[in-house]
Amino acid sequence: MLLATLNSENSLAIVNLATDEVQKIAVGEGPAQVSIVFIT
Repeated sequence: MLLATLNSENSLAIVNLATDEVQKIAVGEGPAQVSIVFIT
């Protein structure tokens, strides 16, 4: 399962819950948004 969050720094963090690996992706300028998406 993957957990993807867009934090207040406008950085998309993708967390692999099986391995606890975190990959951060900058998404550029824009208003801060918070969203949580579960991918199974």
